[in-house]
Formats: sequence, C-alpha cells, structure tokens
Amino acid sequence: MPKGFHLLVAGIKYKEGYSFYANTDSQLLRLAGFLRDFDGVLVTYHGNRFDLPILREHFRGVGIGMPLIRVHYDILDVITKMTGYRMSLSILASEVLNRTSKPWNHGKNLRIWQREPDRLVQHNREDLDITEEIYKLILSGKPLMIRGRSLKLTVRYGSGPHPPAPLLLSRQGDARFCSSHAESIP
Repeated sequence: MPKGFHLLVAGIKYKEGYSFYANTDSQLLRLAGFLRDFDGVLVTYHGNRFDLPILREHFRGVGIGMPLIRVHYDILDVITKMTGYRMSLSILASEVLNRTSKPWNHGKNLRIWQREPDRLVQHNREDLDITEEIYKLILSGKPLMIRGRSLKLTVRYGSGPHPPAPLLLSRQGDARFCSSHAESIP
C-alpha cells in the first residue's frame, strides 16, 4: 500500500447494482459486513497490491479485521504474470475495449471529493464498469489484444463452475486526505 494514501470512497458493483462507501466508521463497517457475507468471486484491477491492502488498513482503523475474501481474481496480476509488465486500467480499456477515457488526474481526487463528490463516484463507477467488461471477456475465453499480443487469460476456481455474478471492487483516494472531510454516501 502506498504510504500516506487514504481512502475517499470505495465502490462495489454486484449484478446491476452499485454501492459506494465513504471513509467513515459507519460506512467502512457496512462495507466490511458486505464483504464478510459475500461468498462469490471478488474481481479487482490491482486489488492484491492496492485495493485490498488499503481496505485492510482502513478496517483496522475502525477496529475490525479484513473480512475473509474466499475467491479473488485480480486482472492486473494475471496480465503482469503473462506479459511481465503492468498497465493502467485506462490503457487496458483502450487496447482491449477500444474505449478512450477522459484523462483523470488522481492528484485532484481530494479537491473533487470536497467540491463534487458525485463526480468522483461517477469515475469510480466507470472503473467498475470497465473492470466488469474486461472480466466478462476473460470468462468468454476470447483472447485479449494487449500491446499487440493476443493473450488468453484464464480463470480457475477449483472444480466448481464460474459464479454467475462476481462482485467488483474499486476505490478512489488521496494521499493528503483527512478522514474528517468524508461525506456519507447513501
């Protein structure tokens, strides 16, 4: 986890619904409860080295442990193992989905959160949608064109079938964030 990084908002997408959780004790407890009760596949992009360690630290800050994640699929980890390099979600979306996203300056997340929290939530929602689209392509078995190479990413969960509705997780934050600035999102 990057030192000094503080969570502003975490988003989840399950089936067709979205939920967003601000960095407040009550919202972090709700998110932890949701993750604890979820028994399917958690899908992230950069979750092993970023999202989950950040959540672990913030859950610790409210006096709870990280809920057990039964099955986790980190798309970036799989790509990195296959190619030897890492790329941002926006670059992957451009290459795989032919989707050009608006440039986003993460250094301005705190200011956006303070002035236009809905804008930051919308950015998080877009990350969740992109992650889901890429995951569905992976599940379909179609090769992905990544940096000019055709790669077939695999998903293995033991002997059972793929769960029909994965839980997707994404987060936005800022290195200068102070938890007293958090606003609750219903």
